[in-house]
Amino acid sequence: MEYFMYLFAAAAIVFPWYLISITIDRGPNRQEKALKKAIEQGHVVTAVFVKSYKKEKGNGRQCDNKYEVNGKTYTCSIFSDNPPRTLELYYVRNPKNANIATAINVSEKNWFLRFAIVAAIIILFAKVIL
Repeated sequence: MEYFMYLFAAAAIVFPWYLISITIDRGPNRQEKALKKAIEQGHVVTAVFVKSYKKEKGNGRQCDNKYEVNGKTYTCSIFSDNPPRTLELYYVRNPKNANIATAINVSEKNWFLRFAIVAAIIILFAKVIL
């Protein structure tokens, strides 16, 4: 039970950090740079429409698209009422995170690892100093 407070403190530190990081990464300048980088590195794939179905919530339809990179098949979902038959997707590092040009995953940070590191520092600090 004593570690719950440490984990809560770690979450209180990492969660705002996560929100700020996501907000910065979704900025138009970062998206443009990520798009240029993906094109320069040749990380452009063409996804083919597979199926479309209505989600319970919302007005649009969810459309699944499949694409292949280095022999592996991946799936990308978008929301659209009139889905295109082919779709160009871009990724910076990991092909499973490919997305349309306006929603590229700029940085692929491991947030669980960051949470674990912050929690370990807090626990270490509390046990040694206090």
